[in-house]
Amino acid sequence: MKKFHFLIVLIAISLFGCRSRSGNSPVTYKISGLENGVTISPTQSGELNLNVTKIAAVVMQENLTLSLSGLPDGVTASINPKTGTPPFTASVVLTDSNAVAGTYSVKLLVHSSTSGDNSYSFTLTVSGTTHNTCNIAGYYPNSTAACSVNGSYSYVETVANDSMTTNKVIFRNFASTGYAVYGFVNCANSTISIPSQSLPNYLTVTGTGSFNVGDSSTAVYVSYSTMTLDSMVSTCQFSLIK
Repeated sequence: MKKFHFLIVLIAISLFGCRSRSGNSPVTYKISGLENGVTISPTQSGELNLNVTKIAAVVMQENLTLSLSGLPDGVTASINPKTGTPPFTASVVLTDSNAVAGTYSVKLLVHSSTSGDNSYSFTLTVSGTTHNTCNIAGYYPNSTAACSVNGSYSYVETVANDSMTTNKVIFRNFASTGYAVYGFVNCANSTISIPSQSLPNYLTVTGTGSFNVGDSSTAVYVSYSTMTLDSMVSTCQFSLIK
């Protein structure tokens, strides 16, 4: 009888497959549908159809909660349903909302109060053409900004290529606002123009700038103005160094 019980445990472990987890109890389910990953583009969303099955050798039932970790900036996702008790199916729809083209490793997180937290990795491919943006895209940890209304402050900025429009870049966390603002670069004269655009905090921004791409560092300088709903205007500037 002891050998029989031990065999059941071995079967349950082998059925579950490769995972990372932080629980202490045996996992009673396995997930399929992540093996081939998913590809998305600016004009086409991608879908993962998950099949969550119960390991027959285990009697215990558990309720699972699904979420995602590691999505790149510009990708949104919806999971339906987010919770369920195996066996059940779930759909994960991923949409490109101005992401940078590339291949990313994303994790499906599964939480259960019974067997703990587990994660499953899958490959997300964001397709699309990355147009020439003068090599200024990247992570800028040494960024500073100053406005007449709140003085000077330091922050972190990311500049991303737009995958669909030539010479268009996206300033993510624009001047530490937490919002994305787009601009257009001119590689011939190393200038940037930021058309007037409204942010979710009801500010309208517009500006111009320049950049310098060197062998060891890249610098971006932008002067911009903000205008409130009651037409109050502030003059600001920021510099990005990497």
